[in-house]
Amino acid sequence: MRKWPEKHRMLLIICLILALTCGLYVYFILKPVWQEHSQAQDELSGLNNKLKQTVWPSDPDRLDALLAEYRKRLDKDNGTGKGQIEDTKKQLELASNMFEEMIVREYGSKADFIAKASQTEYKDQFDKLDTYLQGKGISLDPAIFGLNELSSEEENYPMLLKLWTAKAVVDCVLASGMRITNARLPGSKVRTSAQLKVLNAKAYYLDDKAEQPYLIEYPVFVEVMGSTRQLAALADILFADGTFLPLTQLEIVSNLPGGGKQPKPNKGEYLVRDNIIARIVCSSFFMPESSPQEAPVIERAISTPKPPGI
Repeated sequence: MRKWPEKHRMLLIICLILALTCGLYVYFILKPVWQEHSQAQDELSGLNNKLKQTVWPSDPDRLDALLAEYRKRLDKDNGTGKGQIEDTKKQLELASNMFEEMIVREYGSKADFIAKASQTEYKDQFDKLDTYLQGKGISLDPAIFGLNELSSEEENYPMLLKLWTAKAVVDCVLASGMRITNARLPGSKVRTSAQLKVLNAKAYYLDDKAEQPYLIEYPVFVEVMGSTRQLAALADILFADGTFLPLTQLEIVSNLPGGGKQPKPNKGEYLVRDNIIARIVCSSFFMPESSPQEAPVIERAISTPKPPGI
């Protein structure tokens, strides 16, 4: 067999090396890039299909126009000159500033209130609240109320906010002309106490990653009796004159027992008995407005045994 010339053999070796290099380049470099490109194409196709099933346009110019319009609404409303962001901030301030004047008068600022509120102040104000309610003919039982002079929390200021909320709710009930119902204490046949209880606080976070709440809710349960007109008046009073205690729960339990004569039909031919018992939950709100070191950590999900009927 005739041997190949030296130049031909060298050319063959070079061609084999180039072919092997190209093969390795395709396998290790181009193939992964092509696979990523194919996956990106599939994802883009899937996103386009999802986009077609929504109300959003696929045209980027129209999307930019919509984004600009929404940002305009957030920053500034053509009708009022106030954007939704500013309006939301004002609504939050309105909801959380019910005790602002008291806090500024007694402590100077919210930050000082959070830092300086003490157990001694809580005990003193607890005694004052008990005396105040006794003067209104309302007997306060610590077990029903959920707080007593031996109560202790990691932070002191939430206990003061609970006391202030309870007093504000009682004042609203009395201003409406309604009465707070009483119940016998467990193990006692004589003594009764008001159906009033402070429930556990609820914390609201801006997102799942936030460590501290931006808003804290302090709900109070109370059972009241009176007329439907008085209940409607109570609903108005809860928002009047700087008060913000929205009804978060309402249950009209029954007519008062022993009502005497049967009710007569009204103009709409409906039988109406005006005396009712209602179980309600009202809440106050507080924005800590403090650094993460000062704001309390409150559990996101709180399992709280609720009073009967709630």
